[in-house]
Amino acid sequence: MDDLLAEQLAPRRFTTGLVALFGLLALVLATIGAYGVLSLSVSTRQREMAVRSALGASAAHLRGLVLGEAAVLVGVATALGLTLALATARFGQALLFQVSSTSPALLASAAAVVVGPALIAAYLPAARAARTQPIDALRAE
Repeated sequence: MDDLLAEQLAPRRFTTGLVALFGLLALVLATIGAYGVLSLSVSTRQREMAVRSALGASAAHLRGLVLGEAAVLVGVATALGLTLALATARFGQALLFQVSSTSPALLASAAAVVVGPALIAAYLPAARAARTQPIDALRAE
């Protein structure tokens, strides 16, 4: 009986595993993209960060500035993603077992899985902005 059940569930397990693999790949690419965008933003605003630091901005304030920008980007992207997920929920219903594709717990956990790594990736450029030395950044050009 176990062999018969395993044989019947094999295609569904394969499909679910493939979707999970592509989802993980998409998460890694999104995290790298968020890091790249914020790193470029910090690089192009290095002089601004140096001036802010020279005028008395603390490292925590500079980190908060970059993390705030990241939070806005991630928030907009998450809202758009949740909207698209709700719009296309009926297509993914076949892959779920005894769970609604519009379940608030499912959508909240999916959002947390995306938001967490994106904010962690944003912390690295934020920390770099906080370490900006005013004299070095202003002398660079």
